[in-house]
Amino acid sequence: MNDTPPGQVLILTGPPGAGKTTAARRLAEAAPMGVHVHGDDFMDYIRSGFIEPWKTASQAQNLTLSRSLAAACFSFAAGGYFTVLDWVVGPWFLEVYRAEAARSGVRLDYVVLRPSEALARQRARDRLERPIADYAPIRPLYAQLADLGALETHVLETTHLDLEATLAALQSGLAEGRWRLG
Repeated sequence: MNDTPPGQVLILTGPPGAGKTTAARRLAEAAPMGVHVHGDDFMDYIRSGFIEPWKTASQAQNLTLSRSLAAACFSFAAGGYFTVLDWVVGPWFLEVYRAEAARSGVRLDYVVLRPSEALARQRARDRLERPIADYAPIRPLYAQLADLGALETHVLETTHLDLEATLAALQSGLAEGRWRLG
């Protein structure tokens, strides 16, 4: 039996180029017990039959990836870790994570980093790992994350924030319970 109090899971999402990986890594490093789960690593586990995640045919694959990521995140959190998931998680897959949070009794927070499309495109093009030269296939995803309806309260506009200001806003919102999913 595990006597460690549960940690929590933070889904840190947004379009490619939003700054998810950099912020997730820093948040996990700042926690006394922190884990950064990088969703792209899970994509790399698929050795054959991989479908680019923005393509319509990838729906079943993306659901499988979401279930795998949720299992990993909530397992770490059950061990007392503050776990930051860095992955594109739109409202269309949130139920996977909500169900796992309810099952495990672990707190779940959700933040969508939203820079301007021009800034996201530039960052995605200029990054060292997995640069995206052509953002055109990503534009529909950016548009889907641009209006989240009731989840707009979980958006952090980052166009005019540097990394330190973004981290401060994330930490403040976590402390206040602003990002918690009910």
